[in-house]
Amino acid sequence: MLLHLGYVDEEKKDWGNPHQLMIRMGMVQNIYDTPSNMTIVLCHNYTEKPYTERHMDYIGLNYVVLQPEDLSAKWRNTNKLTLIRDYIKSGKCSTEYILVLDSDDVVFLRHPNHLIESFKTYDCDMLFNAVSGITKTHYRFMPEKKEETMKFTNTEWFLNAGIWIAKTNSILDILESACNFVDDSIWDGKWSDYTKLRIGQIEPSFKDEWFPDYPKGIPSDQDILRWIYPNFYPRMQSDIDFTFAIRDSKKRYECFFNILLDT
Repeated sequence: MLLHLGYVDEEKKDWGNPHQLMIRMGMVQNIYDTPSNMTIVLCHNYTEKPYTERHMDYIGLNYVVLQPEDLSAKWRNTNKLTLIRDYIKSGKCSTEYILVLDSDDVVFLRHPNHLIESFKTYDCDMLFNAVSGITKTHYRFMPEKKEETMKFTNTEWFLNAGIWIAKTNSILDILESACNFVDDSIWDGKWSDYTKLRIGQIEPSFKDEWFPDYPKGIPSDQDILRWIYPNFYPRMQSDIDFTFAIRDSKKRYECFFNILLDT
């Protein structure tokens, strides 16, 4: 089980910083080990270790960090799509499974072996964390994709790209399809402006000005993956049973702290 907060306040010692809270509750160093058939991957352009890396260092997990050649270049979340695609394509990822985590806000509540077992219950090639709430507004410019997705899942829980696991040798075509929409030359605006656009805080007409062939050129890997999701279902699925990961709700993850020491 993984916990994905969406935001971590490292100055706090309570729910704002679950890693520190778990240490206070008795979590010891090197409590876990990395499954031999799994590669854990993070993508970012930081020059120092971010939160998720430091958490994994403490609990004893090995991982791979993928970064662009130019760390000073503007970071786009779509970099994750191309970095992971190229990593798998190179043959450097030799394990059966690949686990991809956001760099800033993920902690492990159970041993990684439990993630593989949860993944197997879904009978898919690629399993994502699930999220609801404001996510519904993220489909403002692709309502047909929202409707198609809901037909498959019969819920208002949608793909969240902050955490996913996959069969390494079975997803290259999915990633290639997603990367077809990656084009940094189309728009060079701020991430905050894009998020405001998709939730309606910026005039919707800017969508056609900024992204005439939406979603081509958008800076969000998550929205691109949501766009292609109906095309690849059931190979792509979301963890609507919450056995793989929990996303940023105290009510939902509070009860899981009693298993965080399970090895």
